[in-house]
Amino acid sequence: MTATAVSALVACGGGGGTAAPATLSGVVIDGYIKGAKVCLDINSNAVCDSNEPTATTDVNGAYTLTYDGSVAGMHIIAEVPVGAVDSDLGAVPKTYSLFAPAASAAAVTPLSTLVSSEMISTKVSAVDAEKTVKANLNLTSISLLNYDFKKANDSATLNLAQVITAAIASVNETLTKDVTVQAANLTSGDISKQAIAQVKNSILPQVIKADGTLALTGATAIERAAEIAAISTTTISGNIQNIVAETKSGDGTTVVFADVFRNGLITAKNDSGFYIDSNNSYVVFNNQLKAEYIKFDLSVLSPPVNGYSYRKININGNWEAPFVSSEKWVFDGTNWVLGADLTAAKPVALGNCINLFKDTLGKVAETYCATSKNLSGKKIVDILPNICSNGAGGFKSGCDSTTVFPVNSLAYDLTMTTPADEYVLYANIDMVNNNWNGYQTMPVNSNKIEDFIAFTKVNPQYRGYNCNTAFLVKSYDSINKTGVVSWASTPGFDS
Repeated sequence: MTATAVSALVACGGGGGTAAPATLSGVVIDGYIKGAKVCLDINSNAVCDSNEPTATTDVNGAYTLTYDGSVAGMHIIAEVPVGAVDSDLGAVPKTYSLFAPAASAAAVTPLSTLVSSEMISTKVSAVDAEKTVKANLNLTSISLLNYDFKKANDSATLNLAQVITAAIASVNETLTKDVTVQAANLTSGDISKQAIAQVKNSILPQVIKADGTLALTGATAIERAAEIAAISTTTISGNIQNIVAETKSGDGTTVVFADVFRNGLITAKNDSGFYIDSNNSYVVFNNQLKAEYIKFDLSVLSPPVNGYSYRKININGNWEAPFVSSEKWVFDGTNWVLGADLTAAKPVALGNCINLFKDTLGKVAETYCATSKNLSGKKIVDILPNICSNGAGGFKSGCDSTTVFPVNSLAYDLTMTTPADEYVLYANIDMVNNNWNGYQTMPVNSNKIEDFIAFTKVNPQYRGYNCNTAFLVKSYDSINKTGVVSWASTPGFDS
């Protein structure tokens, strides 16, 4: 389900006369799409309105539009309905939209859609948006704009495009049917923009490997579409409230990430877990407001001002210290390094993005990108819809979610990707009941590493949610304390 648009922008007219309308012509591709509604989104609402230049793609996916005016900052939209025909995959089963910058729309494709999404959300140029998308998704070897990969017989890019389209269609369907989204009165344009943004920021980083290839096992487009649909549904289902909040807060502007952290910021969310009370006991809490103060200077190699003393849970109006139950170790290809190790490589600032390294060699990093949003005058409930929930179906006494944010209130939308494969081991230190319920051993609950290794040589293990990968201990040298771990794949395990 890929859309290709071969579109040339030509301004006609001769000297001394009135300039003729500009002609925008191109092709919509995912396979060439017949029956897509294509328009120039003049009012930037992400839908094709009746008063906008509109055309329907022919059997070759081609369209032509005319517009009398500048197209700077505008985007071409291809609305692909159920029943449209994909030249590779046949009848389209789920509706979706594809985008391309109007000034470079020679091909309206899933690839150009990612660039348009970055431009819309961060207000940057097409050139800068393409650089950001390519860097964040490891797509440095291909062009994302004006590229007809069908005509070029580029099967690898075609496969990638089909996966992107399948993910966009799946997320679009999930959001459209969700009761929370319906109650928030999001428009079809809002949903289209969010579907694409979620695919770009949250779903594709899970399936595009460091070399730009797909980490999917399906041999056919239909099999890969089913895989990405399952990943998309799982990813989106737990993130609906955040998606609504992002939409209500509006589009943002890019920020210099280094300045954000140097000046300091406060994060807040409802959370559950344990806190430490005045008797130094560990007490469970559910759906309480958790605030965290983050401040550090990226120009020097120093720990962030972000210790547990700067993390607080609001319990009945009192701010309590949270309980942290595990240590996080990261494998950098050579060593296991504690995630909070102060000898990790120095962070690197990249405009509105930063690479925070979690190992001493500077190999394992998380890339964070940010956009700033001005919340002045917006209702708190639109941004934090559960702020007054007590976690039991009721509301906290005295909490007024209709209060508006004061002037100059800022929020930051953060996206995170891991450019390279990353392996993390959580060593659970359960101080609440003094019983570790993590990885298995035989005898049960043994605290000896030898018992853990012996058990895991025979029995695959994993703990947690679907982001965890099953593994086996393939071999272990007890004298040199080194070994090889096999990670799960289909159909077996890879070392």
